[in-house]
Amino acid sequence: MDNIRLKKELYEAAVEGCWWKAKAIMKIHKNAATQAITENGNTILHVAVEMGHNYFLEKLLELLESDHIETQNSTGRTALHIAAEVGNEYAAQLLVQKRKELLGILDHNGLSALHTAYINTKINMAASLIKSTPPSMSDTYSDNDKQNAFVAAILTRQYDLTETLLKKFPDYAVNHAEILRMITITFPNDLSFMESFIYPGIYFSNFSFFLSKNISINHVDTLTYSSVITMCIYLIGFHNVRQKIVLRGSLLFHSNFLDKFVEDILRVARVGKNSLLGKNSMILFFPIATLYPIYELICLLILMLRVILSMLYFLIWKVMAVIVRPIKSIEKKKKEYQEAKKILCLVCGQMGTLNDGYNEPILDAVRQDAYLVVDEILNMSPATINCKDEEGHNIIQLAVKYRSEKVYNLLHHIIERKDSYRKMKDSAGNNLVHLAGRLAPSSVLARTTGAALQLQRELLWRQEVEKLMLPLEIMQDNVDKETPTMVFTREHQDLLKEGESWLKTTAESCSITAALIVTIVFAAAITVPGGSNQESGIPLFKNETAFTIFALFNAFSLFTATTALLLFLSILTARFSEKDFLVSLPRRLIFGLLTLFLATIGMIVAFGAILFIVFCDQRAWMLAPISGFACLPISVIVTIKLPLLVDLIKSTYFPIFGKQRYHLESYNKISRSNTIFMD
Repeated sequence: MDNIRLKKELYEAAVEGCWWKAKAIMKIHKNAATQAITENGNTILHVAVEMGHNYFLEKLLELLESDHIETQNSTGRTALHIAAEVGNEYAAQLLVQKRKELLGILDHNGLSALHTAYINTKINMAASLIKSTPPSMSDTYSDNDKQNAFVAAILTRQYDLTETLLKKFPDYAVNHAEILRMITITFPNDLSFMESFIYPGIYFSNFSFFLSKNISINHVDTLTYSSVITMCIYLIGFHNVRQKIVLRGSLLFHSNFLDKFVEDILRVARVGKNSLLGKNSMILFFPIATLYPIYELICLLILMLRVILSMLYFLIWKVMAVIVRPIKSIEKKKKEYQEAKKILCLVCGQMGTLNDGYNEPILDAVRQDAYLVVDEILNMSPATINCKDEEGHNIIQLAVKYRSEKVYNLLHHIIERKDSYRKMKDSAGNNLVHLAGRLAPSSVLARTTGAALQLQRELLWRQEVEKLMLPLEIMQDNVDKETPTMVFTREHQDLLKEGESWLKTTAESCSITAALIVTIVFAAAITVPGGSNQESGIPLFKNETAFTIFALFNAFSLFTATTALLLFLSILTARFSEKDFLVSLPRRLIFGLLTLFLATIGMIVAFGAILFIVFCDQRAWMLAPISGFACLPISVIVTIKLPLLVDLIKSTYFPIFGKQRYHLESYNKISRSNTIFMD
């Protein structure tokens, strides 16, 4: 067999992944595995990796000597370079396991396999190569390799790998602020309200709080207990027989607990012995001494039951996290958030307090409402509160401009305490209310469902910022001679039209459903199922329980559907001014949807009761399939409209502005520092 034909057959076998064919050739020609079979010098190993035939690769590696795996093509690339370029992670793992020295080989352009993966945007591949790199070889990383390693680890949110790199190269994060900026940009979100509600961690945190407040015998919450006992006994004012009662009651308490209890009683009794109530009012103490041990016992039993249920829920959650995809995603999201917090603290700790690389990361954090990043940076460098972007806006102005409510809540006390922050203006003469009057970025508006709720959120921001300002400041003009009200009206005129259209469309579709339900249940009410007595006109099934259920739920459905219809009609005839979108219109839509849900449920139950009367005589088992089928339309309308209803209720009745928990050190540092406040 000539050399050209040999190369052709080997190439075809590698491209097709036909191992038996390649094996037969290599048995005859021992050096065939190391010969170049393409014009650019690729061997059969290069081709197998590029084509992704991993079984072929496994068998080939069993035959090759370790030195032969390092064979380079005409551009200096090894098979690991090819795997990095095409993103074949499994092939890279096989190659590194067989020959770790591949990680340090550079091609003719001076690129390692890690750098090759990075420039070809194979981020997961780069992260896999970093994990495979032994500690002894990481010392040879160039600056490009270090940068690529950090970028790959952070972008893929492999925070355990990021932590390893930070500990291996502690000086790199100090001298390269882009590491903190990448962490800021990719910082994961915490669990949403519903996710936090079902996540078992909230139960255990509440349990710990309850435990610390109620169950510790040696460290009783004396503020709550002693204050109540003290007030009661002070009014009683007994002196002569108090010691006997205390000594008898002490048998019910733990000794350490009793010591504190007795001290409080004796102290207050001495003070109150000459009170107006006198000794005759001493009988009031007996209910306290009798009921309090019972109260403690009940609290202990409730706590024990709560511990058992919490542990059971935790175990069920862990099992479901393995088999249920939504639960698994929540678990992963929470884990990423906790790990990101740890990495954030580690990076800021390495950068220190005097580093000037905090400016860009904190601005990025404000734009995406990553309040935890803002809090940590302010803790390390309080002066960054005054850093500004290219338009001259500091982090407070950016929080208003980008509608970052968590950051705004974090800084709210600072804004209130310092007039300079409330009165500050940008280069165009815009104060905070002007910035609140601007239309939020599209990415921020997209977080809220529907144009009407988006406009409501904008109105809430304007209303909140106006609370910080004096009346005259709200009417100030900017350089364009526009007041905040004029800016808001101009910026939101298109959103106002979209909100009006959205509300009308929603109300029209729901009113059709409500009208249909009214028609059906009214017809069912005047057409009595089963007929009536010809002489008296009394329904024949009046004594049936199912008929009573039908009558009640049919009437309930009629009244609620009529109410829903009137509410939706009131939306269609509204004037749709800006202020109406704040509370009036959303509230009408909320009650309209609620009554529509109830009307639908009432109609289905009434219909199910009639089916049972007419068709299920002496066949009670038919109640189960009827109930199952009745759940279908109810689940459909709930699935379609419930998310909208939840968004409406949250947006209307749950304020987005409030007192955010401060990082204690950051708030104290900002409060104590006089140099960071603008004059």
